[in-house]
Amino acid sequence: MKRNYINKLGMVLITLILGACAKVENGYISDYITYNLRTLEAVQGQVNYTGALVLDGSTGPVKVKLLSIRDKQTGREATEFLEEYDVPTYLAEITSEDNTLERLNQKIAIDQVPAIMVNEIGGRVGLTRATTNIETGIYTIDVEVTNNRGTKIINNALDIKLVPATTHTIDYQAMTTSDFGLEDNFIDAAQHFEIEVTREATDDNKIVFRWVDKNGDTFNPSAGEIIKRGDRPTFAHWSPYFEEEITDDAISYEFPLTGLDYPVLRQVNVAGSTWADGITYYRVVGSATDIGRNVNPVSTLRYHLGGTYHVTYHLKNVVRKS
Repeated sequence: MKRNYINKLGMVLITLILGACAKVENGYISDYITYNLRTLEAVQGQVNYTGALVLDGSTGPVKVKLLSIRDKQTGREATEFLEEYDVPTYLAEITSEDNTLERLNQKIAIDQVPAIMVNEIGGRVGLTRATTNIETGIYTIDVEVTNNRGTKIINNALDIKLVPATTHTIDYQAMTTSDFGLEDNFIDAAQHFEIEVTREATDDNKIVFRWVDKNGDTFNPSAGEIIKRGDRPTFAHWSPYFEEEITDDAISYEFPLTGLDYPVLRQVNVAGSTWADGITYYRVVGSATDIGRNVNPVSTLRYHLGGTYHVTYHLKNVVRKS
């Protein structure tokens, strides 16, 4: 018995010694590394990003390399994504102090960048404004992922659905009515407010605002039927580069073509308050409406291309008093 015990103990010791001599694998790399979405939908000319790769327990950090981008339908290598194009970029934040064309241009540069970038660390995919040069469609990418354990190739790691450029975006709209002559008794009227935006591909870059009643009659800004609310921004605060033009049927703003979304200002200060993202207030005075109350439309719009934009505020709860 004692001899058998000694023999077994010896075998255990030998196993432990051999195990200690065996090479210990360093780290781990999964077969199931993915992005957190299957398809990245992006608009031509607009910046878009994914998150980093989901590592499924793999040892980080990982290095990622783009191997291929292809038209998913035809299999054609879409090398146009990798070419470099002239793209406007911000050199620094554009503030309300940058209220002249000279100051504005000092904050914008033209860089040469490809339409797609993949971060080496983590694998985040970014699409740049250079996608204006890429045909719409669905594309797919292959990536190589490496860590201290080894390398994995992920085919068809992410689909990219590139859709046509939009001319503008309406981010916010609201409307109230209020007592004529007083900042009081505000009543929500958003259900009676519609914004219509059309664009002409002209050499002149201009935004034209009109205010129309429920019968299609246009209010007259030059006669004082459209006024500014003194403690809130109008579009003139967001677009200080050219003189505001007031006529019998519109208020117009010429704007500089920078290749960036307009307005380029992110914040302005009015009457001691800070306002963000282009929010714009006007008032149709109560003396010009059949209800005898002010009408107060509010909007936040962004313009993505050059040309002439016609922005019509349809006020469906009032009739203009002529």
